[in-house]
Amino acid sequence: MYEMQITEYFDAPIGKVFDAITDHENFFGGAPLFCEVAVAGEKDRNGIGAVRKITVLGFVFSEEVTEFERPSRVAYIVRNVVSPTGWGHQAKSERGSMTFTKSGNRTKVVWKTQLAMPFPLPFVGPSIEKLTSESLGQFCRYLLRRTKLYLEQGIRDQAIQKESTQALSR
Repeated sequence: MYEMQITEYFDAPIGKVFDAITDHENFFGGAPLFCEVAVAGEKDRNGIGAVRKITVLGFVFSEEVTEFERPSRVAYIVRNVVSPTGWGHQAKSERGSMTFTKSGNRTKVVWKTQLAMPFPLPFVGPSIEKLTSESLGQFCRYLLRRTKLYLEQGIRDQAIQKESTQALSR
């Protein structure tokens, strides 16, 4: 089983960071990813009970949101993973969570996940599993950094627009 923990700091308000990351179809959208909310959550489309199907490089992950505490925490379990060859397995203990905390004027995000992707190949299966898991961790870091750039650029653009509007009205 592979365990990952990624920490990223955002120069954006905690509510905006939480909303951007928990919007499954946008956070997990964009090449080479595709995400759809297969089942909407009970009270919030992306909240508790939501089932998201994430496709990346031919792998399809089916995940269910088990905790949704705006703006501080979201957790999920991996229900199923299907490989590009069509081989799949039922996930048992794979789970993940993201916590969001204020850190001065910044937002700290900690993404933890456990994932087992055993490949039923003698001798080389464990090596492929390790490589796949490590690549997945790097990809998760990329997703957080992509969202960070998007949010921080948007906040700067809003500030510049506000300053421009104020300057024009003088």
